[in-house]
Amino acid sequence: MLVRGWCRLLRWRCDRAAFATVRADPRPVTILIWHNRLFVVPWLVRHLWPGRPLHALVSASRDGANLAKFFSHLGLRTVRGSSSRFGREALHELIAVQRAGGDIAVTPDGPRGPIYQMKAGGVLAARRTRARLLLLGVDFTGAWRLRSWDEFRIPRPLSRVIIRHEVVESDALPEGDEGMEWIRRRLLELSGESPERRP
Repeated sequence: MLVRGWCRLLRWRCDRAAFATVRADPRPVTILIWHNRLFVVPWLVRHLWPGRPLHALVSASRDGANLAKFFSHLGLRTVRGSSSRFGREALHELIAVQRAGGDIAVTPDGPRGPIYQMKAGGVLAARRTRARLLLLGVDFTGAWRLRSWDEFRIPRPLSRVIIRHEVVESDALPEGDEGMEWIRRRLLELSGESPERRP
């Protein structure tokens, strides 16, 4: 309730018609969003992704358990695992979700960073199922940065939240590191960050 109330104090700018077009396509989607932009997920799920079940990849840690409970209140389903714990099992579950037609959401630099360093799990699942990638960038005109590994952003009241996105066919990406680097740079650009920034 606190986060939803906070979101009402923000000014949102996004192309809702474009998101409706993405949702209208029945093919599964893999949403990629940086870990430090997770504050806006309640608003995104409610206003930009209604009517389509969404599974979020969440760490198997104790902190991940708390996040999973929070996501459950938003109507999000979760897949537990990360690159360091239960990674293979989580990848298999993400693939199963998408083969059944479901959408997944992944923070490619989560759960412990380094900041803006891509991990391959979400992209690999999309490649294996030929799902679309939805690169989701969130930019703020004013936000606090926490002293955490990801410099977590909390938008200031009455500030503007600018949401940009791009849909990419996973099988059209270059293979290997070249494709991952392209995604990293494009996701940084969509988020209002310099594509030259390194972890």
